[in-house]
Amino acid sequence: MSNPIGEILSNRIGLRHGYQFRENDFTENGIQVIKIGNVTDDGLKLDTDVSFVSADRVREFENIIIKNGDILMSLTGNIGRVVEVQNLNGKILFQNYRVGVFYPLDEDVYKPFIKWVLSSEAILRQLSNYSNQSAQANFGKQDLDKLRFVFLKHKNQRQIAKILSTANSVI
Repeated sequence: MSNPIGEILSNRIGLRHGYQFRENDFTENGIQVIKIGNVTDDGLKLDTDVSFVSADRVREFENIIIKNGDILMSLTGNIGRVVEVQNLNGKILFQNYRVGVFYPLDEDVYKPFIKWVLSSEAILRQLSNYSNQSAQANFGKQDLDKLRFVFLKHKNQRQIAKILSTANSVI
């Protein structure tokens, strides 16, 4: 297969992994941990696969707090489910390890456009070709180096993201 045209994604988009919580980290209530089961084709589902970590640990995990506008993707199993976090209304969420948060590395990348890049047929095809196909598909920072995409000017990214988001909400 020849390399797709475009820029290497890791030159324009960064990936943050969450924390690899262990069984003894979980509590009956507290701050919800977002796991791959919460990142669905229908958006971020907070009422399924619910796990918590004590609220007393918020300072310990402040670098993996999920915020409005974050772009999340499942990194294991059904790779490529992408959501843009919205309407948290002050709710604090922690990011589990196999959920990726993607962010722009420069001001020429419009953050909401990242959702559409990662959801695009071009990227999904590349993910399928490059993801580790051992026992279970996985995606990590080294895989971001293998993906390519043609980035448009910032204003065009904004326009496309707005159109696609509007169409998606209508559907």
